[in-house]
Amino acid sequence: MMNLAAAAVMLFAAPGILEDFSAAKDAYRQGNHALAAERFAAVAGARPGNAAVFYNLGNALFQAGELGEAVACYERALRLDPDLEAARINLEKVLERTQRNLARPLPADWRQALFFWAEGFRPATVTGLALFLWWALLTLLTAAQIRRIPYWKTLSGVCAALLALTAGAAWSKAHPVPLAVAAETEVPVYFSRSTEDTPRFMLYEGDRVVVERTAQNWALVSTVGGERGWLARSAIVPVDAPAAFLRGDSAPAAGTAEQAP
Repeated sequence: MMNLAAAAVMLFAAPGILEDFSAAKDAYRQGNHALAAERFAAVAGARPGNAAVFYNLGNALFQAGELGEAVACYERALRLDPDLEAARINLEKVLERTQRNLARPLPADWRQALFFWAEGFRPATVTGLALFLWWALLTLLTAAQIRRIPYWKTLSGVCAALLALTAGAAWSKAHPVPLAVAAETEVPVYFSRSTEDTPRFMLYEGDRVVVERTAQNWALVSTVGGERGWLARSAIVPVDAPAAFLRGDSAPAAGTAEQAP
């Protein structure tokens, strides 16, 4: 389950981070998975771009029985490194333990149509490819002013088209669909921002949703099946910041007095 060596290679950092990492590793090996999750969350907060740390955090949460939080951490690890197959395998194992094994909501149709080819690449790889194409286009245009280059207009057009497509994919990687995961056994979803309403439907621990927008301590979410409604932000773990949620930085619980606009 653990991928400690991969994370350790990338953690030559401040002594405090290494101390938390060492404490997390020891706690995991001793079977104290709650403590391991707490220490890994501290490391993840300091290293939010480290996929291996989120993978290890997901492992500790999985073993501690925190399925929703584990799903969020594995999703975060895969966003950072789509090639991290161990995270993908463990994500599937966790989802099999959830009540519904609800599918991940898909991006908008236009994103799928334009950027499907970049799905398996890391964000840094796509950005690097866009920068290379920009350099290639600039070089080609400069060279065409100095000497005659056959079909330079055609080549420039193709290069510009590829640059636009790749730059769009880099933007999409930098602005992914805002996913969140239900962190409680049952999460009621309401028509309006009031717990006095009758719930429209229920989410269950580990269900993944898209967060369309937030308003104070509420979030408007939608599921892969098109269900839509408001729920308490404190009941979901944002995939973009699961470590902050675990440290207690999430929004306060929803109250009963707030009404929908």
